[in-house]
Amino acid sequence: MRDSRTCRLANDTLKDGIRNDTLRRGRGNDTVLGNDGLAGNDLIAGGTGRDVVIYRYSHGVDVITDFPNNVDTIQIIKPNLDSWAELRPYMSASGANVVINFG
Repeated sequence: MRDSRTCRLANDTLKDGIRNDTLRRGRGNDTVLGNDGLAGNDLIAGGTGRDVVIYRYSHGVDVITDFPNNVDTIQIIKPNLDSWAELRPYMSASGANVVINFG
């Protein structure tokens, strides 16, 4: 099994054990689901359309680009994290970006 790959999406759902993968923009409304607990540094670029990224807490550094305000959605799944208020302590600003670090 390869540890890295590039996928292009267009109105698709991708459910995968993501490890050092690059997900490139496509046209349409995409849903990206990453499995829990896998290491790797991933890049997700949503492209046009209303995209949903469902992120499960795991190891590695993951970057989501092309994420317009009030268009795309991110859902973060982490044990004992049930509200925006509980997520805030993990967040910090880095230029125009938000960094979420679970340690």
